[in-house]
Amino acid sequence: ANATLETRLALKAAVLASPLGGRLRKASRADKLDADELAQQVADGLLFAGGYGTTHLTLAALERVSSDPALYVPLWEADPDAFLVESARLDPPVTSVSAIAPKGGQQLQGPGGGQLRVAQGVPMQLLLSHANRDPAVFERPYAFDPSRRNLDKVLSWN
Repeated sequence: ANATLETRLALKAAVLASPLGGRLRKASRADKLDADELAQQVADGLLFAGGYGTTHLTLAALERVSSDPALYVPLWEADPDAFLVESARLDPPVTSVSAIAPKGGQQLQGPGGGQLRVAQGVPMQLLLSHANRDPAVFERPYAFDPSRRNLDKVLSWN
């Protein structure tokens, strides 16, 4: 836990010392925001996206290959990029994202086709892991198939 805190603080200090830090300070004064908090958000985003998410995807792909090398090594060798995208579809490095309903609210379609109105400012949690298993989008949604023609439909981050 201390190593993570130290890493976060060191990365925040690097962000503040960089040219971006100057722009954050200028923007924070104009918008009456806290430059330190903005820098920590940027640092956490870099740490999360560049470290944790990438590590998760790498380990998930290696775990898949090691579970059955005879099956998965040829799929990897055929197209490493597609293999990683399909790995991210079934085991996304980031399983969900948060959002705040925008000005005017947000109209969402429910699982049964019904409509749901979310009021402005309400926090929402969007589950990427479930979206990637939608049978309306992915034929055989639980099967690992890097040769899918619609891998561009995968919702993932990293």
